[in-house]
Amino acid sequence: MPPLLSPELIRALSRLRLDAPVKTAGAHAGENRSQAPGSSVEFHDYREYEPGDDYRHIDWNIYSRLDRLFVKVFTEERNRRLVLLIDHSSSMRVGDPPKVEYARQVAAALGYVALRRGDHVRQAELSTRLSWRTPWLRGRHRLLPLFHTLARTEARGRTALAPALRGLSSKDVHHAVAVLISDLLDPSWEEALAALSRLRATPVLVHLLAPEDWAPSSRGALELVDAETGDRLAVTLDEAAARAFIDTAQRWLLQVRERCAKLGIACYQLDTSYPLDALLLKAFREGGLLR
Repeated sequence: MPPLLSPELIRALSRLRLDAPVKTAGAHAGENRSQAPGSSVEFHDYREYEPGDDYRHIDWNIYSRLDRLFVKVFTEERNRRLVLLIDHSSSMRVGDPPKVEYARQVAAALGYVALRRGDHVRQAELSTRLSWRTPWLRGRHRLLPLFHTLARTEARGRTALAPALRGLSSKDVHHAVAVLISDLLDPSWEEALAALSRLRATPVLVHLLAPEDWAPSSRGALELVDAETGDRLAVTLDEAAARAFIDTAQRWLLQVRERCAKLGIACYQLDTSYPLDALLLKAFREGGLLR
C-alpha cells in the first residue's frame, strides 16, 4: 500500500494547525487558547518552537544553553480534541481511487496536523454501528500508530449512519471537533446529519463521492449493482436518462448542503477527482478547519 501522505504534503501540513470555533478544556498544554472567561496567563510549560509561534515567547536562556529554540506555554493554552469518523460501508469501495482510500488520506492529514501540535486525536469507523479504532492519542510519537490503524481501514457492510452516530456518548466527543468522512449513500442520511449535529462537538462533514456516484460515464444497456446489498438492476441509459440522473444527483447535493447549513454542520463536498492538496491546503483553510 502506498504511503498515506506524500513528503511534500507533510511539509505543507507542518505549517498548519487545527482551527475550529470550539471551547477547549484539555488538561495538557497545547497550541489553542481557551475561550473560557477569566482564564489565567501564568507560565505552565515549555515546548519546542514551531514556525509561526510568537517569537516573544521564546526562552533565550534555554537557547543559550541547548542551542535549540523553546517557547513558553501558558495555562490559558489548551489542546483541542479531534474525533475522526470514517464511513467504511461497502459503497466506499467505489471510485478510482476508492473513496475509502481518499478518506484514509484526509483523516491521516488532519490527524497529522493535530498530533504534531499537541492535540488529542481519536479515530472510529462506522457503518451500521460505531467501532473505536484507537484510544485518545497525543503527541508526535503517536503518528505511526494512527497511520497504521488508518491503513487497515476496509470498506465492507451496509450503511446505517444514524444509529452508529447515536452510539457516541457525550464524553466521547465533548468539546471536540468531530469530522465525519462519508458518501452519505444512506436512505436515512437526514437522520444521520441530525445525529451528527446533536453531538456535544463541533460537527464537520466531508461529503466524499466518486465521480460515477453523481455523473455516470457509461451509456447503453447496463447492469447496476448495489455495492452494499448486491442487488442488480438492468437499465438502458441514454443521454436523456443520464441527464436526469445528473440533475437528480445535483439536487441531492444541494439538499445536503442546505441541511448542513440549517443544522450548523461545516460541509465540504467533493469527489475523489478533487486533488487532495487542494482540499487540505485551500478548502479546509478557507472553511476554517485548518489555518
